[in-house]
Amino acid sequence: LYSDLYLDLMHSEAIPIHFDFDTTLRTRDILYAKFRIAATAELKNPELHVFVCHWPSRYGGKEASEPKRVRAALTLRHHIDSIYETDPNAQVLVMGDMNDHPTDPSITDGLSASTDTSLVEARGLYAMMALELNYEGSHRYYGEWSFLDQFIISGNLLHQPNPQLMNIGVYEADYLLEEDKRFPGVMPFRTYSGSYYKGGYSDHLPIYLEIRLK
Repeated sequence: LYSDLYLDLMHSEAIPIHFDFDTTLRTRDILYAKFRIAATAELKNPELHVFVCHWPSRYGGKEASEPKRVRAALTLRHHIDSIYETDPNAQVLVMGDMNDHPTDPSITDGLSASTDTSLVEARGLYAMMALELNYEGSHRYYGEWSFLDQFIISGNLLHQPNPQLMNIGVYEADYLLEEDKRFPGVMPFRTYSGSYYKGGYSDHLPIYLEIRLK
């Protein structure tokens, strides 16, 4: 979803992910959308490239399933590099459920996204959920919170001349949570537990990123 008060859609496409190590595997496409940021004549680059992802799950175990997520990351990185070839100043925003943490190989190696924003390069990618946030995570597994949901942005978007800066976090409204009956604390109020319909919202909490443009 997007508001045409702020963004004009210039192009969109679905990017398939192919697994050369197993051609029978299928997974969700990556959604790519190119926008023009509306009413921003003062911006050096008013275009925004957005990639929406839902990478392969950890079903079968993290290590066994990891090559699939690395392949998804490499596919995404290839398309981002293609954009940089034609526009070195491209602003890129990657978002979605990566089913990996910001420090896992799919993010740091496959996508080549850094968890260090102390030295920002224009064409670099930066995993924002690795920053020191006042949140434990967006997903809870066996009593442990973590960030499987990611915002990853380009250096050109992180260090814009005009916009400053970003408000980032987890939307943790009470109605999205329920008591965790197995471990101390709360957990996301999910829609299903196995085949049982619980009537909740999701087993992940929403994350948000606010970029202020002047």
